[in-house]
Amino acid sequence: MNPSSNASVHNQNAPEFPPVPIRLIGATLVIFAVVSSIAFGILSVSFSFPGILRESADEVLPLFAQNESTIKPTYWILAMSGLVLIAISAELGRLLAARAPGPSRIVTAFGIATGVFWSLGYARWPIAMPYLSNLHQTGNKERASELYELLNRYAGMTVGEHLGFVSMGVFAVALAIGLRQAGIGPKWMFFVGIGGGVLIAITAYEQYNPSAEIFGALNGLANTIWFLWLLALGVVLLRAESVPAGRVHE
Repeated sequence: MNPSSNASVHNQNAPEFPPVPIRLIGATLVIFAVVSSIAFGILSVSFSFPGILRESADEVLPLFAQNESTIKPTYWILAMSGLVLIAISAELGRLLAARAPGPSRIVTAFGIATGVFWSLGYARWPIAMPYLSNLHQTGNKERASELYELLNRYAGMTVGEHLGFVSMGVFAVALAIGLRQAGIGPKWMFFVGIGGGVLIAITAYEQYNPSAEIFGALNGLANTIWFLWLLALGVVLLRAESVPAGRVHE
């Protein structure tokens, strides 16, 4: 028997999971955007986020210890939300596959990458930072500072931010193109998605060249656009009937 025939039969017999209803994808997007935004708001109040991330361990670790009961669970929620983003990205890719096969693959790949980098970056705070904070408090400040700087530059600046922002940018651009090709959403969603995605990717240069502080300021704007855009997309999908059976416009 032809090996290719065996492969074909195997693929035909492989179980196919039913697609998630479009409104469930929309609801999950809305919850993801709202919960993440609330978490960032809590961190901005209790931890001076995101500015604190650019400060030294002698500034960061005492403040972390002071408000650990709030900061630790908030970062844990953000780390777990990265896993939710992985699932959302996979379903968005399936949603776009029929009408935008090229962009759908990029959406899936870079959306999953974004979720992975997101979770890895934020997970250091509820897991590793309590240890460093305690080490700093017990008198070994120099050692705690060295470990903090190393962990922050790798898990934070490299994985969570640099790789995360590049992936977020590509994900947003591909998703905007895919949505347009599939006829989902109004025209402004395409332009906002493209602009926000490009801006996020550009701001990743800050980690490559920390002296370029302007990119840090732009990143706050870019992330705000990104979350509002995802929230709007979630609302559009919540109000949709089906894709690709009909075009979904507002």
